[in-house]
Order: sequence, then C-alpha cells, then structure tokens
Amino acid sequence: MACSIRQNDKIQGIQIKNEEVKLSLFADDMTCFLRNKSSYQHLSSSLECFSKFSGLKLNEEKTEFFRLGVHNLGEWFPHEFKLSIQILGVHFDYDELSRKKANFEAILKSIKRILSMWKWRGLTLIGKIQIVKSFAIPKFMSKASLIHVSNDLIQEANKEFFNFIWKGKDKIKRCALINDIEYGGLKMMDLESMIRAQRIICLKKYIEDYTSPWKVFLSDYLEKVGGKFILQCNFDCRNLPISMPGFYKDCLDAWSSLTRKEVYSYEDIMNQFVWNNKYILSEGKSLYHAFLHNTCGISKVGDLVSKDNIFLGSEKVLNAKLTPSQYFLLMGVVSAIPNEWRSTIKGKSVHVDLHPFIEDSFQVPIRGEMFDLSSFSSKTLYREFRSLQRNSSNRSS
Repeated sequence: MACSIRQNDKIQGIQIKNEEVKLSLFADDMTCFLRNKSSYQHLSSSLECFSKFSGLKLNEEKTEFFRLGVHNLGEWFPHEFKLSIQILGVHFDYDELSRKKANFEAILKSIKRILSMWKWRGLTLIGKIQIVKSFAIPKFMSKASLIHVSNDLIQEANKEFFNFIWKGKDKIKRCALINDIEYGGLKMMDLESMIRAQRIICLKKYIEDYTSPWKVFLSDYLEKVGGKFILQCNFDCRNLPISMPGFYKDCLDAWSSLTRKEVYSYEDIMNQFVWNNKYILSEGKSLYHAFLHNTCGISKVGDLVSKDNIFLGSEKVLNAKLTPSQYFLLMGVVSAIPNEWRSTIKGKSVHVDLHPFIEDSFQVPIRGEMFDLSSFSSKTLYREFRSLQRNSSNRSS
C-alpha cells in the first residue's frame, strides 16, 4: 500500500526542492502529507482499493486531520480538522503553550504520583536515586528525546527528582550528587546532559547514509549554511542567518558546545573555517557563500592568504577567476575577520600548512583527542557532557 501511494503521481505530498514527502510509517501507524483536495480523493480511492482486496480497514475513530499552513478547502471536506494532533504519542499544535502542556503535563503528574508512592519507604539515598533512574527519568526522556524541551521544564523535572531524594531542599550541590562514586558522588543522572546526548545522536543519524523524511526537512533548513558542512564549522546558533524549529536548534546547540574550538595561535587562526564561524561576522551574522566554498574551494582562513601572508593573494583566490562582484563579496569576508586575527597573520614571516579538509568527516574532541562521530554511543556522549558540566561548575565556584 505504501509503495502504491508513493508511486501514485496523482497523490501529491509536501515538495521540498527535488524531494517529495507523502507519508511516514511506524508499525501499523501511517501519517500522510497531502498537498491538495485532489490528493485526498485519490488517497481515499487507494485505501478503499487496498481494503477491498486485503480485508483490512482504516480505523475511522483513530484517524485525525490537521491543517498545515493556510488552506481554503471550502465546505466540501468530509472531516473535521483538529486544532492539535497526536502522532506516535507526541502532540502537535500551533500554540506553543498548549503543545507543551499536552506533551509534558501528564508526564510530570505521572512522575509525581510514582515518586509519592516510594516517598515513605525508608529508602537510602542510593535507593532513591535508583528509583528516579528507573521509573521517573525514562518517562521524561520518552518525550524529551523527540521534541524541544524548554529550560523551565527541565528545572521543574529536576525539582521533582531532587525533592524526592532529599525530602525537601537540597542538602549538597547537585553536581556533587551527579558525580561518579570515585569522585565522591552517587551517580545521579544529569537530565540536561542526557538530553544533549540524545540531540547529538539525532545528528549522528542525520549524517548516516540512509534516507528519511525528517532528513529532508532538516537539510532544507540547513541549505543556506552548507547542509551537513555546518557540523565542521566553529559556529554559534545565535549568529547563523537562518531560522529553524526549536528541536533542530537544540541539536546544533549541543553539537556547538561539544565541539567548541578556541583560537589561541597563528596555526589555529589559519585552520579556522571561514564559513559559519562565530568569530567572523557581518552585521552580527556569520557568513556562508556556497559558490566560494563549493566551486572555488575556499573553506579556511588560510585559503585566503598567500605564502607571504597576504590576504586575497592565495592560489585558490587567484585561480578562481572571480567576477568583480564575487571578488567584492570575498573582500567583505576578509573585512569580517577579526582585526586581531588579521594582525597576527600579517605579522608572521612564515606560512603554515593547513590541515587537510575532509568532506563528510565529523570529528568530536574527547579529552584532547579527535574521534569520529559515527563511533559514539549515547552513553559516551552523556559522560562527556557531564564532564563539561562538572568543569563549568568548578570554574564558576
């Protein structure tokens, strides 16, 4: 049936560039994306035909319709449009407050009820932590790993967890309780680090070589910043010249915090990617020009500099045969480079060889060494985020 729907040209889905998304399947649940009235009518015919020959029928009671965007369908449509819709346990709604309430209010109430059942059992600290890890956190993460979670929700959940552990106010710092036993802690889970680890796992799936409708949407959002190339850049989401849903922004924020690159030396400067760089800004936004990157091969600051450390004198720039407007565009990129960096480059008498640029290579720094993202598990990522959190707490104290 799914193959028939995908191959039926009369059923039109959501068109994104050269990709068309018609449906998404999980077990016996199917979500269809239809562009117009005609597509709905042909889909209905296909489902009736499938029912006739297979004996399977559409469950009318569980079938819901949700309007994407503004469409005037008139009075002909035989079904009522819902203001919110539930797909695989996740509620979708245009109203942010209503969406947050539908997705997390019931979960938080369930967590409170479960923890209250164990509150008077005379458990030790380790026992209480085990209850939180076994019964409370998985409930919260079932939604938090799939959709955007605001900081106030994380704080509210943490408040319930630690209130249960201490029967009131915290007796010691939470970061101390989260530490491993060998560091004086009791291995309480850090909720924020767990969520961030899951965001990185989402990006890991994004770069894997298989197709999926959600990848089409994310690629469309990232097109103006180079697509997957963004994961090789030293970026800050606040400076990117694009807008995207909160969940995808969370994913990029997590990646940015994990792969943060500090710039200390001349070699660091020369190996910085020019594009999407949080330090190279024009009117407060980072830069990306697909032609200069993909066609001319200009990726790093060192690609703009000759062996005599003269800007716009490199072989890549000279061989690019730029038009006057393209050359002027490149001059604007150079002017966006921080003055301190330009002074450092001009003051050097030797030229450093650049690290090779490997396309589709996504490296994560762990304890001073670089590892490929594809080799990471969520457990390893959680430990690294927890370590960053611990180091941040130590610096602030």
